[in-house]
Amino acid sequence: QGITTEPYALTVEELVSVKVPLEPLPSQAEIWTIPNGAEIAVNGVARGQSPIRLTGLPSEVPLTITASLEGRRSESQSITLEPNSGVVIDFGEFEMQQAFIMPKIALSGETDPQIVDLIDISLDGETVTLNETGLLELAPGSHRLAASHPDYRSAEQVFEIQDAEEVELSMILEPKPGIVRVLGPLPENAKLLVNRRAVEFPRSGEILMAVTPRREHEVVIEALNYHPFRTLVTIDPNRTQDLVPTLERIAGPERETSWTLPYIQMQMVWIPTGQFSFGSPLPEHARLPNEGPIRTRNMESSFWIGAHEVTQRIYRAVMQKNPSLFEGLENPVDSVSWDDAMAFCAKLTEIEREAERLPVGYEYRLPSEAEWEYAARAGTNSPYFWGGYAHNSLGNFSGVYPRGSSYDGQGRDHYGTIQVGSFAANPWGLFDVHGNVREWTLDVYGSKPPRELDLGIGNTSDFLRRTQRGGGWEDNAPACRSAARLAVSPELQSHAVGFRVVLAKKVDSTEG
Repeated sequence: QGITTEPYALTVEELVSVKVPLEPLPSQAEIWTIPNGAEIAVNGVARGQSPIRLTGLPSEVPLTITASLEGRRSESQSITLEPNSGVVIDFGEFEMQQAFIMPKIALSGETDPQIVDLIDISLDGETVTLNETGLLELAPGSHRLAASHPDYRSAEQVFEIQDAEEVELSMILEPKPGIVRVLGPLPENAKLLVNRRAVEFPRSGEILMAVTPRREHEVVIEALNYHPFRTLVTIDPNRTQDLVPTLERIAGPERETSWTLPYIQMQMVWIPTGQFSFGSPLPEHARLPNEGPIRTRNMESSFWIGAHEVTQRIYRAVMQKNPSLFEGLENPVDSVSWDDAMAFCAKLTEIEREAERLPVGYEYRLPSEAEWEYAARAGTNSPYFWGGYAHNSLGNFSGVYPRGSSYDGQGRDHYGTIQVGSFAANPWGLFDVHGNVREWTLDVYGSKPPRELDLGIGNTSDFLRRTQRGGGWEDNAPACRSAARLAVSPELQSHAVGFRVVLAKKVDSTEG
């Protein structure tokens, strides 16, 4: 043991008593590990890497020798050294740090175990294999786990795991989308809808769209002036199915058949050729001189006429505006002049011509007086198509007919227009030919029912009135008779005036 003293100053013949403390001599230790390179610490103080010889270690006090190596489990020993001694500490081979995960993998909506067997598992980007117990051995720390299958996919999971920890991870693989390939070209105005939702797509060539597999999807392709193409598609995961749509152009009207205009849903009634008594006979109650003399007219050209007065919905669809005072989409448009009505007909003719639905030599226009009365009477000779007696439960007008007759019903006079078709149709399927709104006709007004169509061409008069027919909501019953005629300035815009249209021969080839 070592002796340590302090200096003393002595005099001659002086006797001094000295106490000398004894300290243990330091010791040493030699540290070995497999593999080499472990960090060695003594009582928490780093001393270097193995193999290493540590000198000057204190004796007779507890020492903790720790060896640490990345990726390995740390080892430690506690010792107390004798003074001036030496030891060899061999930690041997370190155990690897080790953790386990148990992936629980399933396919969404799938129960076939053979498909599950085809799943690949990747850990940190490398394909790995589970052991017999379904465990995957890995080092502690942060990792990325993913699973894949030719027809399925899963989101990558990022997780942390500690040494000796065992964690169960659930992963649900969703089927990869199926691909529907729509082969074109398609019309430029085509719209593609999948399950009623619009899908953007190029205007020509093929169109690719991903859909959820094993589900039924409605695919609709719409294009202006074509019948919609509809089909149901069910496709397996990660598969491609070709769809070749066939769009059939919407045809125009067929003779002897009523039809409905596409998009605006305007019903047109077929009116055959025939003859009728034009005007009213002398005994007809409330007859005016401009309704006679009565003539037999031959209608040598068949035509289509609107089942209803033009509604506000239809007028707005064609003209992009609605001038009506009495608002209601299915009420007749009102407050339109003769020129407004003619402009509507011209626009509708243009639309249908571009759509290739216009019969050769035909156009949309206002009916002539003869066409209007022929269609309104529908083969009858009475003041109204339903007979010789009228009251306001039969149409949207005021009062009763004949004058002085009584009516015990509950009908009331109504202010303003009402929805078209609210009353019964005539035998040919026309509604509201008596009341609701007065209707413009094509003719220039004359003092008698015209022998032929008069457009007023070449007439230099500044006052060319046009004829209105059918009476309106503010008129009394006599003014709504089939033969009643009214002369009106074409500039008039009244809330009791509207119109209906015909699809008939162009006026330059029509006899009226």
